[in-house]
Amino acid sequence: WDICPDAEDWEIIREFSYLQMSADNLYSPFDSLSGGEKTKTLLVGLFLKADNFLLIDEPTNHLDLQARESVAKYLKKKKGYILVSHDRAFLDSCVDHILSINKTDIEVSGGNFSTWFDNFQRRQNFESAQNEKLKKEIDRLSESAARNANWADKVEATKYGNGPVDRGFIGHKA
Repeated sequence: WDICPDAEDWEIIREFSYLQMSADNLYSPFDSLSGGEKTKTLLVGLFLKADNFLLIDEPTNHLDLQARESVAKYLKKKKGYILVSHDRAFLDSCVDHILSINKTDIEVSGGNFSTWFDNFQRRQNFESAQNEKLKKEIDRLSESAARNANWADKVEATKYGNGPVDRGFIGHKA
């Protein structure tokens, strides 16, 4: 009620049922709830509050496997939130877009975490292969430049004869 004072009891009880929570939790003191029940209660309160765009950080910290599944199903039905979690299976089951903050840009891609991660690995492998090709090309060009410099030095050495010569004329002919 502190988070969402405008919500009706029936709305809160409905949301509790989506999260497989008893309606009795509505009337229990918040401090008497378990960590998972507190998390679920806060999610309900925040989603019932109008005009919110939520940033949900690690909601699975105090949840067992069954509670994680119920929270994932609950979040799958909701819209308008950003979810941060290290639990890949949880992300796969409740998100449909991934926001990736990279060193040089921010990328938004459709799909779940596994889809994004597969694409990320493909991109990394492609970039590594491109990098190897570029390194080989640089080595080849460096060797070619050294060979050409050596050849040019030998040609320049032939321009200088045993006596005074017109070096401009010889250079022009070369």
